[in-house]
Amino acid sequence: MTLQTDIIDTLNTKLRTVTGISFVPDEPVDQIPQSIFGLVIPSGINWKSAPAPSYRAYFDITIYVGMVRGSLHNTIPILLPFAESVPTAIEEWICAQEINVEEKTGTFGGYDWGGVDYLGWIFQLNNVKEMVTP
Repeated sequence: MTLQTDIIDTLNTKLRTVTGISFVPDEPVDQIPQSIFGLVIPSGINWKSAPAPSYRAYFDITIYVGMVRGSLHNTIPILLPFAESVPTAIEEWICAQEINVEEKTGTFGGYDWGGVDYLGWIFQLNNVKEMVTP
């Protein structure tokens, strides 16, 4: 297993503890059920040169928390509490790990997955890296 895989696995486990999220698959699926879901996927990589012959990878992770788009009047109030509960869970997880996350952001809106429209949160963890002491 890689560091990235380990981090995604532990994030999945942490996301499963957030009240209200009923489906968190171990890996991306073609279709997401019509319940509130959480999905953790890798979304990018950067690398920086280090003394030869090694390099250090920094990667980005995206966390989706949402549900099938319905009436905005009904859907938005259901999803608003995740603006606090998911970042809190992520922060608890970061503090318990030996990693560093350079930037953490979240946006609310619609997105498409497998041809289905969803509404929810997109949390982005940028430049996730393992903390190493020389």
